[in-house]
Amino acid sequence: MDTTVERLKSLLASADLGDAIGTAIVSHLYIIGPALSLFCLAWAYNEAKRRRQMQGLPTSRVKGVFIGFVELHGILRCKNPVQSYLAELPCAFYRYSVQEEWRRTVVERDSKGNTRTRTESGWNEVASGSRMTCFDLEDDTGQIQIWPDGAEIEPASALSRTCGPHDPMYYEKGPAGAIANSTYTRRFTEEILPLDRLIFVVGQSRERADRIEPEIAHHRDAPRFLISVRQEQQIISSHGWTEFGALIFGAILCIGLPAFQLYQTDFRPFRPDMLIAYGGLFLLVLALQGAIGVYNSLVDIHQRVKQGFSLIDVQLKRRYDLLTNLVTTVQGYKDHESNALEMVATLRAEAQEQKQQHAVGRKILALAESYPELRSNRNFLQLQKELQDTEDRIALARAYYLDICSNFDILLQKFPNSLIQSLVQFKSPPTLDFLAEERVVPNVKFEHDPLKNE
Repeated sequence: MDTTVERLKSLLASADLGDAIGTAIVSHLYIIGPALSLFCLAWAYNEAKRRRQMQGLPTSRVKGVFIGFVELHGILRCKNPVQSYLAELPCAFYRYSVQEEWRRTVVERDSKGNTRTRTESGWNEVASGSRMTCFDLEDDTGQIQIWPDGAEIEPASALSRTCGPHDPMYYEKGPAGAIANSTYTRRFTEEILPLDRLIFVVGQSRERADRIEPEIAHHRDAPRFLISVRQEQQIISSHGWTEFGALIFGAILCIGLPAFQLYQTDFRPFRPDMLIAYGGLFLLVLALQGAIGVYNSLVDIHQRVKQGFSLIDVQLKRRYDLLTNLVTTVQGYKDHESNALEMVATLRAEAQEQKQQHAVGRKILALAESYPELRSNRNFLQLQKELQDTEDRIALARAYYLDICSNFDILLQKFPNSLIQSLVQFKSPPTLDFLAEERVVPNVKFEHDPLKNE
């Protein structure tokens, strides 16, 4: 232990700390490079996972959103927007940053007593903040509530300004004091989710607490929660290029750094043919993680295909069971209403014969209090709305299922997915075949429709 401490003191005494660290790094590039390349492979794997996830998940319509992992795009609407701090624009989310520039001159002295001067500069963040509120995403089928808390948000730029004390924003939006070695130059940046902007959302839908409707919010088990002003294809392309860059950088670290150490220094800790072993190991790990990633993504999409099939089944059963009961309920109310109308006619006849307006009025009021809805208009309109809503949901569920089946088939035909398919043999998606009685739209007919008599 004492020997190690003495060696360290001797090293620091003979050269400055920067040179010592640089020497230690250069002498171990053959270890540091391959080790760092593993982090690049993990980075590329994560980007590929997100890319495949978005490629396999079809975009849903708002009215067709069911409980589960969904992808949407639509217009951002907000009833109670917040005002951004710097640009003072109405929005659903904003974050801002105020940075101040500094510059200083550093005089250094080496072990031989020689001095050198250099100038350092940079930016320090002196103020920042953010704020958000829930908003609605709207398309041509309806609206759905989004809670952005916990989401990965990609906002639009609202402000980017660099200024000095002469600008009113310098002190109005920034702190009054200055940092050490300040150049009295500040940079103000702000990003927002603006109103009436087309946005893209990927997240977990759940049932709202205040009504029977879905909403999208953060969920710890969800694969991703993203809110972006970019379009889907731009995000997929971005993941693809990042994945490619991570792989190239990883290859440079794994092979390039050891090669640099081998051919640029006198210290050769391994033979030149070891570079081939490094490259082969890198390609082997890349192939293994690629196969695992492709298989996992296909399994995930295959499960979503099954989920899409079950959504259609659920909606068909809803139409077959729920609406049949609803028709029975409305028919029963119609019969009750006929009895109620007969009672009203009788009371009117008694009033005309006996001229007892006050007594009859009290009876009519009592009848109205017991049966406030004496006409069937709202009941029949509600039935019609439920029928149309269910048919729309079935159509959207079918469209979602067909889209995800199409995506799944296309992915299976692409390389290297086709290799995994040849080994695993994923089953073909089930056809849209249900019980005959569940596929028939309920025929809602009433013998005497009160609406036609009005």
